[in-house]
Amino acid sequence: MCMHCAVIEVETNPDRAKELIEKAHNILNGDIPEHEGNCEFCKWIDKNLNI
Repeated sequence: MCMHCAVIEVETNPDRAKELIEKAHNILNGDIPEHEGNCEFCKWIDKNLNI
C-alpha cells in the first residue's frame, strides 16, 4: 500500500476559531434535547445506549 503525505497551508482566522470553540463548548455542556421519534440518531441511541 502506497501512502502520500503533504502539508497544505490553510488560511485561518483566530477570532473565528475562538467563536467555534466557544459554541461547541456551550453545546456540549448544554441540556440534551428531547428525543424525536423520526430521528435516526435518536433511534440508534435508544437501541445502543438504553437512554
